[in-house]
Amino acid sequence: MRTVDDQMNLNYEVIVAEERDFDGTVYYVAFHEELFGIEGVGDTKEEAIQDLKQSKEIWFRNMIENDDYVPLPKNFER
Repeated sequence: MRTVDDQMNLNYEVIVAEERDFDGTVYYVAFHEELFGIEGVGDTKEEAIQDLKQSKEIWFRNMIENDDYVPLPKNFER
């Protein structure tokens, strides 16, 4: 049976994009292509990645508890 820790230890590629708010303020958005709908936001790249990690853990927990499908990383080797 898969666990949250099992999923968290998989190597999902992190993509960080620089964005601008309506007032020109720069912020960062981090996401994984495989995990649609999960993202982290922060004033720095590091904050965005940390926020993504927290969001991902909650998402994995919910998906596993509901026995829903969780995609594997693109580079996953069996």
